[in-house]
Amino acid sequence: MKTLNFLFVVVFGVVAILVISHITGIQACTPYENCVRTIHNTVVQTASFNGNQGTYAIPYNMTNGTLVASLLDLPARELIFRFNATGDGQLTVELPRDIIDSARDGREKPYLVFVDDMYSGTKRAKADEIQTTNASRTLKIDFTKKDNEIGIVGTYFIENNSTAKIHNGYGAWSPLQQYEKGFDAQDIVCKQDLQLVIKSEDGSPACVKLSSINKLVSLHWALKPVNELTIEEFKDTYKVGEKIDFAFKFKGLFVCGYPSFIVTNTENKTIWESPIVLTLCDSDTGYGESKWKFGDLYSLSINQTGSYKMNMSFSDKTVEKEFFIIQ
Repeated sequence: MKTLNFLFVVVFGVVAILVISHITGIQACTPYENCVRTIHNTVVQTASFNGNQGTYAIPYNMTNGTLVASLLDLPARELIFRFNATGDGQLTVELPRDIIDSARDGREKPYLVFVDDMYSGTKRAKADEIQTTNASRTLKIDFTKKDNEIGIVGTYFIENNSTAKIHNGYGAWSPLQQYEKGFDAQDIVCKQDLQLVIKSEDGSPACVKLSSINKLVSLHWALKPVNELTIEEFKDTYKVGEKIDFAFKFKGLFVCGYPSFIVTNTENKTIWESPIVLTLCDSDTGYGESKWKFGDLYSLSINQTGSYKMNMSFSDKTVEKEFFIIQ
């Protein structure tokens, strides 16, 4: 009798899973292979991009084409979709912000998109951003029957500081080549140990040695280098009463003092602001890089659950992070 009951439970469970899968249109898949699921009768597949520190799953849908390879160009911060086209079609791709994003000074900017075909080579392409959420951005990109590759370039990739074999030419382009291809001057990728500066003469980018920056600026050959402000080790959620701590890093021409912080709630009301810290420093601090721990400067905890934003400003840069306070 127990055996019959057990078989009944197993059969009932399998039937229930099949029924639910049919109703919701969701199919299970493993993280080790491209998976397929249906959502509202639209087939969505997942392309896997292998990096130095992990494999990243990117949902996509392609009409009149079959994906043959998904490649990652880390120096260029680029996702590459290589495909066989059977006709003019579209690639729709959902880009998780925590993997790849495109922004400057805390504001969104369009991704750079390139389409490549076997006859005319690489060209810029227009991408329609059809959906934007706090977690992802969805692009729709047209291609022709002659095309065989689409590259999507962001200003941020989760492995920005990694090095890897370049799968195509974007990451190998010189600063001027990147600029001529449509990269904004502030988004040019320099080789390791070189720093991006903007030429005073025409606003074009250049990558120079760190030791040369102060001299080039004093000679008016270059404008002040593009400063970089980043937040690291910042969590998405903190518990009520938990001490908020993270690291922040600045790279560029220093100004005297420390970054300023403001925390706001969903109503955009300031609930905490960092006090002014008086510091003594040289009038000419020059170019450099420093990293601080927030917890070494301030003690901050929040006792009310909800959604908040941490705004950090230093020199000419501002970075904003959203986080949640939970029980």
